[in-house]
Amino acid sequence: MSSFLIPISLSMSFSPLEGDKFEQEYQKLSLDSDEQLLFRNLRAKRDMSSAEAIIINLLVSLHKKVDELETQRAKSSYLELEYKDEPLESIGFEHILLKQNILEPSKHYYARVELPLYPKKLIAFYFEAIDETKAKITKISSSSEDEWNSFISIKEREIIRINKEVRE
Repeated sequence: MSSFLIPISLSMSFSPLEGDKFEQEYQKLSLDSDEQLLFRNLRAKRDMSSAEAIIINLLVSLHKKVDELETQRAKSSYLELEYKDEPLESIGFEHILLKQNILEPSKHYYARVELPLYPKKLIAFYFEAIDETKAKITKISSSSEDEWNSFISIKEREIIRINKEVRE
């Protein structure tokens, strides 16, 4: 994987590691539910009738409303993290760069990031600080890594499209 970083408007909450205090929450957030897989498969289906498309759109709208309610409820059930909504300057497939100098080099941290995708995905991962702002992701579940990588790819395509439009 590359250490190429893309500029981003995203924030991250995190705390220094304290034994296995965060492991249970990490496992909970790492599970990719059957409903999300089904939803993704339905959206990917290309040969659906107009009636099926209408039903899918209604389900999407309903799912968004339920997600908003669940997000509000779930935020109170997560562990308190020392640093809340710290702005990120840029991200990559394996690295993150914070805007502020708050990390301790070589120290390990637990983090949560809400990816602004649909459905919104709160992912958890562990990272090690390289310096005061740069860190390397050291542990992330496969489903969370897929979401993270997809998000980065989407942002890379947006940057390419914008740069192409500027040149024309």
